[in-house]
Amino acid sequence: MSQSDLFSPEWYRVAAMRPLLRRQVQVSRQQFRGETWMVLREPGSNRLFRVTLPAWEIIARFDGARDLDGIWKEMCEALGDDVPTQGEVVRLVSQLASCDLLLADLPPDLDELGERSRDIAVKRVLGYVKSPLALRLPLFDPDRLLGATLPLGSWLFSRRGFFIWLAVVLLALLQVGLHWNELTGNMIDQLLASENLLLLGILYPLLKLIHECGHGWAVKRWGGEVRELGVMFLIFIPTPYVDASHAGFFKDKRQRMLVGFAGMQVELLIASLATFVWVAVEPGLVRAVAYNLMIIAGISAVVFNGNPLLRFDAYHILADWLEMPNFGNRANQYIGYLLQKRVLRMDVPDPAQSRREARWFTFYAIAAFIYKLFVTFGIVFAVAGRFFIFGTLLGILAFANALVLPAWRVLKSVATDHRFAESRPRAWQWLGGSLAALVLFAVFVPLPSYTVTEGVVWVPESARLYAGGDGVLSHVARRNGETVQAGELVAQLDNPQIETNVVALGARVQELDLRYRQAAAESRSEIAILAEEYDRAVAELEDAQQRLAGLDLVAQESGTLALDERQGLLGRFFTRGTVVGYVISGREVLLRVVVSQDDIDLVRQHTKRVQVRFSSAPGDVVDVRPLREVPEAQRLLPSAALSLEGGGNHALDPSAANELRSIEPLFQFELAAPARPGWRVGERVFVRFVHRPEPLWDRVRRDLRRVFLRRLDV
Repeated sequence: MSQSDLFSPEWYRVAAMRPLLRRQVQVSRQQFRGETWMVLREPGSNRLFRVTLPAWEIIARFDGARDLDGIWKEMCEALGDDVPTQGEVVRLVSQLASCDLLLADLPPDLDELGERSRDIAVKRVLGYVKSPLALRLPLFDPDRLLGATLPLGSWLFSRRGFFIWLAVVLLALLQVGLHWNELTGNMIDQLLASENLLLLGILYPLLKLIHECGHGWAVKRWGGEVRELGVMFLIFIPTPYVDASHAGFFKDKRQRMLVGFAGMQVELLIASLATFVWVAVEPGLVRAVAYNLMIIAGISAVVFNGNPLLRFDAYHILADWLEMPNFGNRANQYIGYLLQKRVLRMDVPDPAQSRREARWFTFYAIAAFIYKLFVTFGIVFAVAGRFFIFGTLLGILAFANALVLPAWRVLKSVATDHRFAESRPRAWQWLGGSLAALVLFAVFVPLPSYTVTEGVVWVPESARLYAGGDGVLSHVARRNGETVQAGELVAQLDNPQIETNVVALGARVQELDLRYRQAAAESRSEIAILAEEYDRAVAELEDAQQRLAGLDLVAQESGTLALDERQGLLGRFFTRGTVVGYVISGREVLLRVVVSQDDIDLVRQHTKRVQVRFSSAPGDVVDVRPLREVPEAQRLLPSAALSLEGGGNHALDPSAANELRSIEPLFQFELAAPARPGWRVGERVFVRFVHRPEPLWDRVRRDLRRVFLRRLDV
């Protein structure tokens, strides 16, 4: 170690101070990847401070009697070359002071080193301004309350309790799988419906309160303390929280991990019980409560608390499992180190202590950033779909917090931090070049562009074989896949009642005809009545004869026969108007596709080619050709498969109970695809209209214009 590394120009500021470690500070010895660390905890603030053994050797001598310079010289004799440098001791003292772990008469110059300690209240307020989506409001000390209610949750943390919990959750997951379509169909609209928001606002804080109690019970189970319960406003939604940081003081990492898992454990148990209630009861308030509990707990456990890429429960579990304290911050520091070392060629210390840490830090920092953006803007778009103004403001705030503020901090550091003094010109070159490259890429580099939508395999009316009357199919003249000619008999239905009715009506017409002739010769006063009865009987006979003729299924055009044989044909009863099969002419399949109003201009004006995937063979991409566009927008869907209830993307109008009428007007296109084996009429197809490539900026500008036209009419 060189003399310049060992000594610090700041040492004169702290050399004469006589530090004293607060008496109430608790100390715990913990192992991290075979290395011993000491964890200091101040019970009043419940803050934790981790130090290495050499650093602890120094802190242990903070008795208030010896000055810091004497302590450091004593350590030089005891540790030799392993002694911490003066700069490291200065940082250590400053950090201990900021955590309120020291008592000492600090010289005035040390105020600069302890700036974070003096300005903590100001920085807390600034933190609220910078992160208004996560404000915290402490309420009271819940330690005694959690101790009194500990029997309610402590059974979960035993081996037997865990297996009981696991069995309940697995049974609930089985029920979720059996009712998946019913649970997920139109989920966002159901949750954000105005009549459900009040119920959601009541249930969410209660569920999160029990979740936080789970953390508190786990801390109390292993002898810890929970000294703060409050409300955190996440995206302006009041969310209870407890300060379970005492878990970080536990020596056994398994206990620390179980504290992190306890909240999800309690939450998933409630969701599982709610699942059983939802399956068992009829629609009503109880079922609505159970549904909301299931969805809230499921999303919370999977998307938020259960995902280590967000700094909630699973993140702390991962950090304890890897034995990497402060894992997320160190990962971000490592990315900064890579940029400074590789790009700016600065001589900076490596935050990673091994290659394993370096790999974890690189993966986590990048993955967590992407996932955070995905979740944040996913929430913004979901909210904006129902509450546009609120969602827009939320999106601006999220964009600022996720991208603008971090970029501003980087620029501020480059401009003012003395560490960049020598490399500042190179840093500005890289930042300017990167920004220019990004702008040029967004404005001038064309990227693939396409519109994705859905449709169904379609046939015209002339190709459909309808049952002309009610009857049982008794005879099939031609088989599936055979070629038939126009006017050729395909199948016959049998209905003795229609045949009997035709005979009876024929006799009735003959009878009325004779009576009419007789009345014309004998009593002319009855002629008008008999003529009316005769006309009515003839009309009924013609209708019955049409029904009888409709029992013969005749091809209206030449083509290939496709009968609906999924439920069998012979002996099957068909009502009048039911489609029995199709006669497909030519070697192409007709597709009916719907396009939203937002995408219609792009599809009309810039489509270069059209590609289709059939749901029966999603791996095969087929090029198709457009035939025609239905002239105007329609609300009537061509098939139930395109509605939300049928697994599609379009919500149906609830006021049109017996029609497939969508809420949004849609444009329909007909496409011709090559006939392929195994295709079915009514089969869902996924269609991609490929457009000319365009830069990213053009897309963003068009989408923004579309949003303002739709929402604000400007």
